[in-house]
Amino acid sequence: MTAPCIQKDIIHACAKETTKVMLDEIGHDFFAILADESADISDKEQMALCLRYIDRNEAIESLLIEHSLSLSRVRGKDMMVLVTCEVNSCWLFLDVLPLLLNFVGGSPKRKEFLRQNQRTRVVEALSSGEIESGTGLNQEKSLSRPGDTRWGSHFKTIVNVLDLYRPILESLDAIAESSIEKADNCNH
Repeated sequence: MTAPCIQKDIIHACAKETTKVMLDEIGHDFFAILADESADISDKEQMALCLRYIDRNEAIESLLIEHSLSLSRVRGKDMMVLVTCEVNSCWLFLDVLPLLLNFVGGSPKRKEFLRQNQRTRVVEALSSGEIESGTGLNQEKSLSRPGDTRWGSHFKTIVNVLDLYRPILESLDAIAESSIEKADNCNH
């Protein structure tokens, strides 16, 4: 039992049984996969996968009840976004996001279109009272590319895209109009 090859076999057997139980429990329900990678000391990439799903037996709630704790008093709940939205829509958004970042961020002129539209939107929102002014408020946001393995930077990029949605659409429209005008001028 102490030989490395036997211990390795025992670990693999436990992993297979654990995986089988989890897959049986998930069935046809929603789940999420979290993947993270980092380089080890020899600069070799290592990947960790985490399978997240809602426990049908509600083990967390049972544990809280057992200790007379209320679920409504929990702060900092970690909700699974993929459970609340249609999975295909999420994947489509995540596939299109790098294309958008490359297109808008790949040209100083396109970045300036976005900056101008963002400035216009902030001025309009300030004058209508939709947003307030003050120190540190209404800072210019950018569409920077997220770091390869930094999920916080992915989150920040997505939040900025959502916040800049209207200016991004207006910028893309302005870029398209500019391209059409250039094509018309070249044809005449």
